[in-house]
Amino acid sequence: MQAEHSEGEVGLDDVRIVAVDSRRERRQVIRRLLEHFLKPAEIAEADSRPSAIELVHRCHPDIVVVEIQMPLEEGLQTIAALSVLEPRPRIVVYSFHHDAATILAALDRGADAYVTKPAGLAELRTACGMPLPERSPVAFAAGPGVSRSPQEGRPARGGLGTRSPSTIDWATSTSS
Repeated sequence: MQAEHSEGEVGLDDVRIVAVDSRRERRQVIRRLLEHFLKPAEIAEADSRPSAIELVHRCHPDIVVVEIQMPLEEGLQTIAALSVLEPRPRIVVYSFHHDAATILAALDRGADAYVTKPAGLAELRTACGMPLPERSPVAFAAGPGVSRSPQEGRPARGGLGTRSPSTIDWATSTSS
């Protein structure tokens, strides 16, 4: 369920998100961005494909934000593995990789959205399935992101109005 915040920002008060990246410092950057801009109920972290799969399988998060450079092939395999889990989280790739071949490979393996770094608030919100606050102009810092809609073969689910995904370690996560 989305809630209005006092400043007029829409939050994800009951949404759980998992950040997946092999490097701790990059996971922390993703965490801070999500906590600051999206205000989800919980954010957890996974550092590898096996930990991401186990965490999502166990905790059923709504959104998984993945940096696919784990190395790249492992990141793509992570997307493929997460895309077949039930319930399926919304899978958002947030990466410095911006070449068409990598973007298409991620989408073909099951990513719902692909956002290139650095991305602005509007682009990250849209990729996670969040509406923009009415007072915010739409401006993307990093060029156009790519996103798939439910009409492209993915069923809609959850409070975000589109499919929801995640990769989270709830045992070690903290609420924001």
